[in-house]
Amino acid sequence: MIIRKLTLSVLMKIERENYAQDAINEFLQYPCVFLLAGSAHRVATAVGSGVIIQTEQNHLAILTAKHIAEETKREEYRLGFFNCTNPISDFVAGILLCPDDVDVGLLIVKDTLSTQIRNLAVTHNLVPVEDYEIVDKDSLVLNGFPAEISLYDQNKNEQGFTVLTYWCVPENVSFNGKGRYRLEWKDANVWREDRAFDLPSPEGMSGGPLWRFRKSVSTSLWSALGTGKIIGIQSAWDRKETAIIEPVSKWSNWFHESIVTIDKSLRETNLKL
Repeated sequence: MIIRKLTLSVLMKIERENYAQDAINEFLQYPCVFLLAGSAHRVATAVGSGVIIQTEQNHLAILTAKHIAEETKREEYRLGFFNCTNPISDFVAGILLCPDDVDVGLLIVKDTLSTQIRNLAVTHNLVPVEDYEIVDKDSLVLNGFPAEISLYDQNKNEQGFTVLTYWCVPENVSFNGKGRYRLEWKDANVWREDRAFDLPSPEGMSGGPLWRFRKSVSTSLWSALGTGKIIGIQSAWDRKETAIIEPVSKWSNWFHESIVTIDKSLRETNLKL
């Protein structure tokens, strides 16, 4: 009987963990977006990633890498999202860049276009103002849209992008000399299989969020939304086996000040109309 009880306990634990992982995967696919250089009906010459953020006053912004945000000053960008058939063209109302050498930026979405993606956004409160640390039992997930696995149908003149959701463990994350996260980028296993595959180049995932999901205490109600925090933004890749990520501790204060700035600026703009 003891063996049976232990076996049932293990099975129940595995079932709960599988449910939690499925819920996280479902949750993450919606707010993650791809950013395409070029106007509508053109093959994208570059792709970046980001996450849709909703402000206190219900405006929307795309949290991404600074070097991606800066490109939108020089060239029109389109915004693609889960299950979209036509990315949103010319969506940028303004740009906010994190100071110094921190590779994080915000693209303010035009209010006239925000209704198309409002239901995909996550609240700005999912960027923590403290408790940045990663602990051993945390689940870490990086997602974005690698250019290497994009598809182009020449006959239909259609281009498609696939979000990569990369689960990793805390021991695969360290710091480099500039205080950025170093994430091992070597190979991975197919979801819930022992079959390994080579990870595509993370080029195109710049601006994608690194999420931390923390196990809740046994007495509380668990949800992906309730336990997930954005703790980093992918910045670069060493073209070998490491992805470089800007930790939230370096840009959290700027981010939350920027959210207030967006609301104030758009409120004043609307009052003038």
